[in-house]
Amino acid sequence: MTIFALVTMFMTRMFGLFLLFPVFMISARDYPAYSPLLAGLAIGAYGLTQALFQVPYGALSDRYGRKLVLGIGFFIFSLGSFIGVYATTMYHLLIARIVQGCGAVSAIILALASDSTSANHRPLVFLFFGLSIGFAFIISLSVAPLLVSHIGLSGIFLITAILSLVCIFLLFCVNSNPSNSMEETIAMPQIEENSYKQSFHSACISIAFLHGLLTIIFTRVPVVLLDMYHIPLTNHTYVYLAVLVVSTFPVYAIIRKPVLLAHWRKVLFSSLGIFVLTVPVLLLGTFSFNWYCLFLVVFFTGFSLLEGFLPHISVQVIPKSKRGALLGVYSTCQFFGAFIGGVLGGLGSHYLSIHQFTFGLFVLLFIWLFVLLLINNLGRVKLRLLRG
Repeated sequence: MTIFALVTMFMTRMFGLFLLFPVFMISARDYPAYSPLLAGLAIGAYGLTQALFQVPYGALSDRYGRKLVLGIGFFIFSLGSFIGVYATTMYHLLIARIVQGCGAVSAIILALASDSTSANHRPLVFLFFGLSIGFAFIISLSVAPLLVSHIGLSGIFLITAILSLVCIFLLFCVNSNPSNSMEETIAMPQIEENSYKQSFHSACISIAFLHGLLTIIFTRVPVVLLDMYHIPLTNHTYVYLAVLVVSTFPVYAIIRKPVLLAHWRKVLFSSLGIFVLTVPVLLLGTFSFNWYCLFLVVFFTGFSLLEGFLPHISVQVIPKSKRGALLGVYSTCQFFGAFIGGVLGGLGSHYLSIHQFTFGLFVLLFIWLFVLLLINNLGRVKLRLLRG
């Protein structure tokens, strides 16, 4: 019951967050003081405050308990959402997003899930979290354009506020003292420990780049659908639904093979290759509409795979007493990446031509690849020194 409640909370929270992604850049045009830069900052500001508060919230949960800090975080998020409901200018929307981000609970949910499962079952649990994100994407990106056409952006904020309050009630279904939690620490040789630390660093770097990439993409994709393919905002619902449902089939086929967890680097580099191939098409919209949808399917296949694999990689050697704080580091990277992505997306939309914007995103992807290769090479050097 605990895991079901946690996955439900996680999916509900992500659903509320993702509702804003496909409609914010367009709907925010109706607010006074709008500019692409301010809208990009508003999207990314949530990631910045989430990044700042993940580690402190995680450390507090290690000391005072996961459920108490979770409840506080959900309440603060709902408060930010209510500010968005009554926003009348672009600056109010920016403040609402900042306050929403102050309810930083993602690391605590992951920590509580780790506490509640054994090491053998933990990979499957994190895959459920990854699937819940994908499912939240399917619903939110599909219904958001339809909802905003009827209730506006303020109505979207109201829904996120209500969902956050629902999460507080779901906390009563969570066992605060799980009996099957992981042992306090994992003893391992120094060589193996060095390898796991390398994996943790790779996971933190990758989740930052992944969510930065996603945020940048969604400062552009809704605009491409509207301006280049002339798809009305209300019909974006059907585009996202078809694309994301189709993308779940290859993801499900892959995650059914636990052996791939031991070869996560291959999955990571394969997903990077997917992004290199699909991002230019998604930004430029140079192909026909059917081809554009196909590239969206491929992009979200790579995204969903990494959302399932990266959390498992990050917690392999974290002791329970420090799990909240260290998973806070992981989540900090995740939301800092989202913030940087929002800023870069806003700056790129405001100051760069679309071809310059696309080239800049190519550079970002190759920086990601370079950093991963650097981490792997440094890890090999350390292993040789330890063995030598």
